[in-house]
Amino acid sequence: MGEPSLRFKSITIVYFSIFLIGLFSGCLDQKTDQEIELTILGVWGETKELKLAEIMEFQSISGLSEFQNFFGNWRGKGVYTGVPISTFAEEVGGIQKGDILVVTSEDNYTQIYTYENIYPTTEWEEIQGRMILAYEFNGTQFPTWDDGLQIVFLPSDGQYSNEDSKATSSLESKGSPAGARWSKYIKKLEFRRENETVTFGYNSNNYTLSWSQVLRLPSINESGSFKTGVSDISDPDFYTGVNLTYTLDLLIDINQNFSITIVAADSYSRTFSRDLFFGNTTLYDSSGNELGFNDPENVNLILAYYEGGQKLISEDGPFRAVYVGPNSPITGSAYWVRSVVYIEIDID
Repeated sequence: MGEPSLRFKSITIVYFSIFLIGLFSGCLDQKTDQEIELTILGVWGETKELKLAEIMEFQSISGLSEFQNFFGNWRGKGVYTGVPISTFAEEVGGIQKGDILVVTSEDNYTQIYTYENIYPTTEWEEIQGRMILAYEFNGTQFPTWDDGLQIVFLPSDGQYSNEDSKATSSLESKGSPAGARWSKYIKKLEFRRENETVTFGYNSNNYTLSWSQVLRLPSINESGSFKTGVSDISDPDFYTGVNLTYTLDLLIDINQNFSITIVAADSYSRTFSRDLFFGNTTLYDSSGNELGFNDPENVNLILAYYEGGQKLISEDGPFRAVYVGPNSPITGSAYWVRSVVYIEIDID
């Protein structure tokens, strides 16, 4: 009699354990589901917090798509379902041309998208398709599909290539592969309106970048100073700014002959030949004496936004063209353009 009773107790314990595992598994699944929380910030300060179930209540769209990685290989092929990013923009008051979207992932990785990504022109929509926040891949949702929430583009041909990405990205993202634009594990969508901008113009096309976009371009941090017309020498300081060589290389072949014209907010402008652009400018010693051209010292023309680690003061910034180098070259003040708003690139 003792043995059957013992077996019964053992069976009871096993079934009870299975019940508890199932119960707690359900709780864990529910908890995991609740971990999907999306924060949306609007340009007017409106904020929304959404859980996965609430996101899935919005009208969704689906499409077959895949992307290219840095090496040109195709990845992520499948059917994605999600909510158009434009829906979230409208939920927090809407956006207008010039506004940007900063997307933040769980690991605080960020990507920036423009108004044209969210509301594409006919040409852009053909190339990139609709931009969605996907929560389902091949019929599988989070947590089984653990990439979600994810930014996804749905082009008509079902392939978002590196060329497609370059054609539909703003200047600071043109060097990124298509896969980098498919941000994963999204936790925040922040729509921003930034008044501090600079525009690069080339071949009738303008590329306007906000402050946040400019800071994403490769930068140079070196020191420099300038000599005024009355032979005063400014104190040397460290400047951080845009690597203009890299930036122009995204738009033109910098091995050909070109010039750039840098325009200030007050319409003052200064044209730099290719030689001047690459630092072949007059240098001076600390007493203001001219050293001449072709000094072996490396000189870089940058679009600065920090001076001494601090944001440029209002009369100089937010962006200023300056000459810097590893040995703090002293150059002519005429080429230090304050309050830069426009850079025109011309092929000679």
